[in-house]
Amino acid sequence: MLAAATAYFGSRALIAVALTTVSTVVAYTLFACVLATLRGRRTRFISPYAIWIGMLLGLGMPVAENLALPIIAGLLLGAVAHVVGRSHRVRVHPVALMLVILFLAPNLLPDSPSRVSLSRAITQTVPAVLGPGRLFIGDVNDAPDQLNTEPWLSHHDADHDALRRTDPQLVILDERQAILSRPDRLRYLLSSGMLVRFEELAIGAAPGPVGATSPVLIILLGLYLMYLRLASWRSAVLAFAAALAVALLWPVQPNGGAWQPTALALVQLGPAGAVTFVSYLLFASPLCFIVFLLAPSVDPMSRRGRTVYALLNGGLVVAALLIFAAPEAAFIAPVLTGLISRPLDALHKSPFVS
Repeated sequence: MLAAATAYFGSRALIAVALTTVSTVVAYTLFACVLATLRGRRTRFISPYAIWIGMLLGLGMPVAENLALPIIAGLLLGAVAHVVGRSHRVRVHPVALMLVILFLAPNLLPDSPSRVSLSRAITQTVPAVLGPGRLFIGDVNDAPDQLNTEPWLSHHDADHDALRRTDPQLVILDERQAILSRPDRLRYLLSSGMLVRFEELAIGAAPGPVGATSPVLIILLGLYLMYLRLASWRSAVLAFAAALAVALLWPVQPNGGAWQPTALALVQLGPAGAVTFVSYLLFASPLCFIVFLLAPSVDPMSRRGRTVYALLNGGLVVAALLIFAAPEAAFIAPVLTGLISRPLDALHKSPFVS
């Protein structure tokens, strides 16, 4: 993930991830020392857990114009990690909780200049990706002002290192109603370059979380965790099944007519259009990042509990995306399901009890 982040977003992404990681380790260590002193115990100077979650948060955030954001995010994560997580009473993944806090923080503050500045710091990301000839060595800030709609692999610009592109997550959420109302809308978005091609999305050549823009990479990492028996393939399949079911059953109102399930509205797109729309909705979102990397770290201990957890997690991810129409809202799902992860441990049935 770190290699992909550096390849597509250059040294700026590497610096942002490093700042997030170092800030997390510093805050985590300081709080650990304070807690150890109060309890009269010894503590490690550097925790591998703090390094891991700090890197994961940095890789799960887009490149921000203000580098103060990763520092603030890391400091908050280091403090939050002492309250929530696998080994705590509240089994919520601290990275998911941190992303939700960053997303909701501006909306929770009263109208003031501080709210405006905080919202600007969070939302002002770099909507660009390095060109194919400037991977690793380019500056992602060196992008033209105009939007680039050419295929990424065929783009060659000697004057700029990066090309400005639209975030496929935002495009598919903003245009969802129009796509379901007009069958030619999805075809236009793809042919005009407003929506990046799926093969470009698959390899990660699009704006988004610096280390999680490629669903193929995330799926491969998830399969590796399954091979190590650190994750369950059943949970991943159930989560995707629930996400697909919610996406197809979600009520829509195409052309201002009667409400109907999305599946019925997709009929007018044809099989190819329906599959394309659903694929973008699921794989352009943080669903893979949540299901394959975050969920296994805080899922219940019982098999039945993991089944319920996976179904709720996948379904709530899509529901949050469609309600709030923002990619960051997807992380509300692992926070909510994490709250019931520990109670779901009780669904385990002992073979020694009749």
